[in-house]
Amino acid sequence: MTFKAIVFVYRKPSISLAQFKHHYECSHVPLVQSLTGHLFPLAHTRRYIQEADRPPTAQCDVVMEMTFGDRSAFEAFSAKLMQGDNGAEVATDCERFMDTARTAMVVVEDILETTREERL
Repeated sequence: MTFKAIVFVYRKPSISLAQFKHHYECSHVPLVQSLTGHLFPLAHTRRYIQEADRPPTAQCDVVMEMTFGDRSAFEAFSAKLMQGDNGAEVATDCERFMDTARTAMVVVEDILETTREERL
């Protein structure tokens, strides 16, 4: 069974959503990939909240999901991120574009999905 973590990420108030997305995609993800190598998640999915249709209650800017083979793979990835100077490098990068005080992570169980063809 895979292990999934969902992270609710907020941008710094001083940057636009476009700047936030650009930094995340072009700098942050490549940085984390380079630091973690084969320990990088099986999948790292980002779902950005659209600015035009954003309800006032939507607070985060991206919902990020990481999928690992199991919990131990997640723990190895997390440990690698904190190893040596990696933790400081990632933290410095996060401070450039994220409101890190508001970021929150949850672990989710199996994902259940119902399609329109299915009948309950």
